[in-house]
Amino acid sequence: MRRSSRYTVGFIAGAAFTLVLLFALARWVEGAAPEAGRWTAEILAKKREAAVQTNPRLLILAGSNALFGFSAQRITDEHGIPAVNLASNVGLGLPYLLDFARPFLRAGVIVVLPLEYRLYGPSRWGQTRFLHLLGYDPVYFRGLPLLDQLDVLTETGWGGWARIIKAKLLGDTRRNDGYQSSTLNDYGDETVNRVENRYPFASARLANAASSRERLVLDSEALALIEEFARYAAARNARVVVTFPNVLKGTVDFDLNRKFIDGLRDGLASRGIPLIGSPEANAFDLDLAFDTSAHPIRDGQNAATDRLMGDLKRAGLI
Repeated sequence: MRRSSRYTVGFIAGAAFTLVLLFALARWVEGAAPEAGRWTAEILAKKREAAVQTNPRLLILAGSNALFGFSAQRITDEHGIPAVNLASNVGLGLPYLLDFARPFLRAGVIVVLPLEYRLYGPSRWGQTRFLHLLGYDPVYFRGLPLLDQLDVLTETGWGGWARIIKAKLLGDTRRNDGYQSSTLNDYGDETVNRVENRYPFASARLANAASSRERLVLDSEALALIEEFARYAAARNARVVVTFPNVLKGTVDFDLNRKFIDGLRDGLASRGIPLIGSPEANAFDLDLAFDTSAHPIRDGQNAATDRLMGDLKRAGLI
């Protein structure tokens, strides 16, 4: 056998062995329940229970901008429409977020998607999705196509693997700092975001970060996922509506990203999916920021909720 042929065979054998080892390791750590992913898993369980126990007519689905930024309880109590907030962690990725909501789509339900801007771009996930799927939802992971499974396994660095292997071998001590699922109400809303709970120096830190020249990217795959989800909903006589996410003013340059915004509006319209509201209206002031540029305090949460309901009414959707 020539040297080049031996090299090719050796390379293929090495790659195959690495893949087998990677998938074997993934199977071994399944269900390890690392502490770094516990909060996400627990809030998803509470939201699933809320959607099962009630009969909501409106569902809110996105990452944590909507978890902190909209109130399903206010929609229910003040606007008279039973609602559940299914929003969780943007790091789970758009496919997982949409799949999470599918069991709750039934006749008459409206699903509002205030999706984070990064969800419209090329997929680039890290530890959050990796730790959740392997540590807490291995059934979903095993149901993915093999290439998607490989994508999950390679999207994190050694730190992610170290966390889940440690959890498998030694277990993880529960932490009581940071976010806790106990602060969610029965509607799936985050309630910790009171002004008195605001982290020290949060405003000063965010003020220094509130300037961005990032150009947003609109990926055709994201639009295709939303379109397929809307078709799935329509087949069950439910509706999908898209709106803009809550962001701190200055963290997104809307003039710089006008092409992205117009492209999103046109792309959704061509697929028959309503886009309501405006990106500028959903940008909150610094004094309404809680702990990150996507998390408003209660006053901002209530204002965004009332604005959403007004947008839905003006669009003739409720």
